[in-house]
Amino acid sequence: MASFRKRGDKWEFRIIYRDPVTEKYKEKTKGGFRTKKEASMEAADIEEKIYLGQTTIVKSRDTLVKSWLTEWLEVYNESINAKTRA
Repeated sequence: MASFRKRGDKWEFRIIYRDPVTEKYKEKTKGGFRTKKEASMEAADIEEKIYLGQTTIVKSRDTLVKSWLTEWLEVYNESINAKTRA
């Protein structure tokens, strides 16, 4: 659940959630909204994405090391030394 506060004449929200990979609590804060309703709508959208696992804030714990390394090599293959690839 998000909490809201007014800073000057702008609003911000803070969401505290549990990261499923590390099992630690983390927080997401964003400010600069003109009204509390704008901040509330944005916070609800982010909370929904966290709940459904559709955001990059929460990383999947089901990724295997082999899959991660294969993806890493596809991205960085051109920029690494040939000895590193071998």
